[in-house]
Parts: sequence; C-alpha cells; structure tokens
Amino acid sequence: ELNLNIDYRLGDIGKEYEIKDGSVDLVLDVTSSNSLNEEGREIYLKETHRVLKAGGYFFVRALAKDGNKNVKNF
Repeated sequence: ELNLNIDYRLGDIGKEYEIKDGSVDLVLDVTSSNSLNEEGREIYLKETHRVLKAGGYFFVRALAKDGNKNVKNF
C-alpha cells in the first residue's frame, strides 16, 4: 500500500517560504518561475534549496523563446 503525504501550498514563490528546512521531497515547477523578476528568482532558488531534502527531486519545466512558438506569443 502506497502512503503519500501530499501538502499543496498556494503562495508567492518569489518570497520566503513558511516551510521547515530540509522537509520537502519534491519541488515541481511547471513554468511558474518564468514570471519572477531577478530578485524573486534569487529568493526562489535560495528557498527551494533550503527546503528540499538531501536526495530530494527538483523538477523544472521552463519556457524558452528559442524554438517555442507559444512563448513568442507572450
């Protein structure tokens, strides 16, 4: 039997997180960080690193202008 403990959070990923250090198994970013400015992106990377467990997974699906017709429409 698979026992998953999933905690969904709604918040600003460009601000400090109210999450304990090293307490997250998986960070999933599907084009969310594309909307951050430089300051927000620095906080996002710092906070993601802080909360992710050693051996945890960090999955990022980012948009790139080159070769992506959908991004060019933004």
